[in-house]
Amino acid sequence: EFTHYAVPKLQPHCYLNAKTVNASEYPFLPAPMNVFMNDNFIALSNMKSVSPQESFDLYLGVDASVRIEYKPPKKFRETAGLL
Repeated sequence: EFTHYAVPKLQPHCYLNAKTVNASEYPFLPAPMNVFMNDNFIALSNMKSVSPQESFDLYLGVDASVRIEYKPPKKFRETAGLL
């Protein structure tokens, strides 16, 4: 399951997150990892310890296929009254 996270007001990037399960019968040990998608290197990340059949999140870095543009709302101030 893939999820995108973004805060356009702070950064013009969209981050990709994958939620998955350790379907093997062996635990995953904590270590740095190289992340590949469609045979392309996309990010460096860190793996935490994951038990068999445990679900975990993988943070895959910036998703370059998503473009974000933030346009702050225009502030309008009007003063009316008699002089």
